[in-house]
Formats: sequence, C-alpha cells, structure tokens
Amino acid sequence: MTNGTRAPVRSSAAPQISNDTGQWLTLRRAKVLHAHGIRTLADLSVCIPRQRRWWAQSTGRA
Repeated sequence: MTNGTRAPVRSSAAPQISNDTGQWLTLRRAKVLHAHGIRTLADLSVCIPRQRRWWAQSTGRA
C-alpha cells in the first residue's frame, strides 16, 4: 500500500534487520537517514545505542 507519504509496506511481514528503512518509515525520514549512511534497520539499530541523541545530528530532521 502506498499513499504518497509512506513507503510500501508488506502488511503480513514483520520488520527484518536487513530491511531498508524506506520499507518501514515515511519516505521523508528514510531519505534523511539514507543521506547519513543509514540504509537498513541494522544500520539504525547500531547507530542508536552508540550515540546519545543520534537524531539531533541529522539536518533536515523529519
């Protein structure tokens, strides 16, 4: 399903660590993360515990 602000999501599937962030986040948020080298849920999960307020470093926060 796509409504313009949300990436296509497989409704019956659970998120997998190897999934692209664009599959589970809004396109705008995924683009910001991709610009900072965070392409998969694995990349995101590694980033979170290593840096306090990791999201504050992203310009164009969504």
